[in-house]
Amino acid sequence: MTASMTAPAPLPPALQQAFEQAVVTHRGGHPDQAEAVYRQVLEQAPAHAEARHLLAIARLQQGDVAQADQQAQQALADAHQQGNQALVAKACNTRGNIVAALGKPDAALKLFAAAEQADPSFADGAFNLGTVLLSLDRLDEARAVFQRLLARHPGHQGAINNLGAALIKDGRPTEAADHYRAALDAGGPTATLGINLASALELANQLEAAQEALETVVAGLAEGEALPAQLLLVRGRVARRQGNLDQAAADIAAALSQPLQPSDQIEALFVQGLIFDQQNKPAEAFAAFRDGNAVVATQPASQRHDGAAYLRDLEVAGLWFTPQRLTTMADRAKRRSEGENVVFFVGFPRSGTTLMEQVLEAHPRLVTTMESSPLEVVHRRLGRAYPEVVERLDGQAGERLREAFFEAAEAVVGPLGDQILVDKMPLNITLLGLAQALFPRARVLVALRDPRDAVLSCFMQNFRLNPAMANFLDIEQAARTYATVMGMWQAQQPHLGLRCHSYRYEDLVEQFTPTVEAVLDFLGVGWDAAVEQYREKAQGRQIVTPSYRDVTAPLFTRAMGRWQAYQAQLAPVLPILEPFVEAFGYPPTVDQA
Repeated sequence: MTASMTAPAPLPPALQQAFEQAVVTHRGGHPDQAEAVYRQVLEQAPAHAEARHLLAIARLQQGDVAQADQQAQQALADAHQQGNQALVAKACNTRGNIVAALGKPDAALKLFAAAEQADPSFADGAFNLGTVLLSLDRLDEARAVFQRLLARHPGHQGAINNLGAALIKDGRPTEAADHYRAALDAGGPTATLGINLASALELANQLEAAQEALETVVAGLAEGEALPAQLLLVRGRVARRQGNLDQAAADIAAALSQPLQPSDQIEALFVQGLIFDQQNKPAEAFAAFRDGNAVVATQPASQRHDGAAYLRDLEVAGLWFTPQRLTTMADRAKRRSEGENVVFFVGFPRSGTTLMEQVLEAHPRLVTTMESSPLEVVHRRLGRAYPEVVERLDGQAGERLREAFFEAAEAVVGPLGDQILVDKMPLNITLLGLAQALFPRARVLVALRDPRDAVLSCFMQNFRLNPAMANFLDIEQAARTYATVMGMWQAQQPHLGLRCHSYRYEDLVEQFTPTVEAVLDFLGVGWDAAVEQYREKAQGRQIVTPSYRDVTAPLFTRAMGRWQAYQAQLAPVLPILEPFVEAFGYPPTVDQA
């Protein structure tokens, strides 16, 4: 120990004994009783960093966040002064938990990283670091942290669970299932890992395997032991998809009767809504979706996303891309040839784009990005310079952005060769002015669906939130978002120089071959019998959208005209949507009152 580091003086034996007993009392769930002893220690030894750190934890557990943070900061300073790296790690971790609870994830990440650096053997710092990264959808970083933690602590159950969760969030449920199987083979807890395995298998559309995994968990429970809520939730998901609605309803109701983490409560409510929908109980279904969305809206992660700001940005862009400006840009772009091998596949969310994407992906001349949109990468790179910068993309700036576009594309699909790239992201329908500036010879494929069904379906989905999706937590806000997005398309489309073709989801379902033939002819590739086998190919793809349950199943018409059963619940938004119903050629709303 160097001269600048001073160890605290030893406590008198009686006080040391009382301190040790207080720690036991604290671990037993009585922080208030332990706190009195910690304060006695600090009165006699103010630099006792361990007692101060435990006092910070006790204050945090009793809801006094401000005092907890003050004590944790002092404990951290004392631990540094004393050269106690193990305590530095613990104090950093405690402060990380405090600032995370205050809604400051970036500050929490720095503290958790400092905890891991101070003492790599301290598992909590690394685990919390990975967990916050996971909550922020920084999935590559989260996986790296959990893998690093598991290399040091192979049986760390939290890291095992969250590594699988990161894979699932990244649209890789088959890999998650393999990960959970390996953990089970290594002797991990059968119930927890078995439920996680079943969940991953359901997401990978392996329903029979998921059911078998759940049955194994149930068989391993003690006689008379209640089924865990998480098991009931996953079993309800599987039963619903297998058509066993009574079993599914009973399982989800039983899960909701137990205390649930918010994420599980949200999932249970959305599954319950889907069950009620299939049982033709629209009022009950709508209430379940409404309740699920309400819980989503209260979560700290949700509050980071400003749906109103997203709409304001669209309105600003819509005003900037005037008809005259778009026409001028289109005329100027006629002299250029970039984009012959690029298709922008757009529409409003829940308009059947994932189904058509699987059809297109089955064609040997086409490759799709599965909503890892290179155009969105370019848009983010422009930042606040968009949209004004679009007028300045004729020269080297535009060339650099095209290079970035294809780098992002090939990171997803590999080398393009002579294939045509289909950049599929529905809400890129609001970025077609940018698309035209970069790729004037590109094609635009637009998916349409009855606006009433599209908005209702968005409200019924437990989306991974971003600023756009945050607008679907409320049915009226969802309708206003539809009007803003599709109104922008209506205003811009006549003045764009891009080649455009639209099709209707309903036609794809009811008239599959002629609808797909027209799309393929527009794309310049022609019919190929391989597209008829799209379901078989989709079985092997990692589909990350909410449509993963549907695109591998035979075509069905149940989702068409679904809005009619919900007309009473949709009454406030039908006037907002009616102009688009008429414009896109759907039957008008008839008042059933």
